[in-house]
Amino acid sequence: MGDQGGGHSRSGLTREALAGAMPRSLIAEGRAERLALDWVARVDRAVAEGEPAFPRYPLCAGLRVALFEARRARRVVRGLEGAEGALGTQERGLAQAAATRPEANRRRISRLLVVSADGSARFYRGVDRLRHRYAARLEAVLVECDEIELGGAVFGDGCRARALMIDHKEAVARFLGVLDERIGGAGSREDAASPSTAD
Repeated sequence: MGDQGGGHSRSGLTREALAGAMPRSLIAEGRAERLALDWVARVDRAVAEGEPAFPRYPLCAGLRVALFEARRARRVVRGLEGAEGALGTQERGLAQAAATRPEANRRRISRLLVVSADGSARFYRGVDRLRHRYAARLEAVLVECDEIELGGAVFGDGCRARALMIDHKEAVARFLGVLDERIGGAGSREDAASPSTAD
């Protein structure tokens, strides 16, 4: 189902390009290729089922911890509008850096949109537009829960969040590392058998 050879998947995403854009720490640890392969397979599955073209993962205990810690460190931006504003502000600084450092133009995932599974088609189109606009550093992942569960996990009981952005490269790497840990062991088999299974 996945992009085994680095060619284009159903979504147009390539494993090779995605692996090369992963945080440097995951590349150095040899984890980027495996995560990219699983990511592309999940996107392909979503596209084949007529769902939004994002990888879908259960909101497991490890992801809850990663999100909570990111919020506690003030590395989470709430909502699509908030994410768009933050990305626009950062874009101006990055444009200045790119003028003096050509390597700054290379794609590197340092921001991550995390969205719930209960959005409308219009909402997911907005997520996709934002992802494409800032594709040089932004990716998006869908967690299999509603906005109440996602908001509660990150901001506390009674809070809602249909979209949030992890706004720091180290926090992004930590979140992606949890995804890799799940697909690297029994978690991958559990996810395949029951997408809602949590740790």
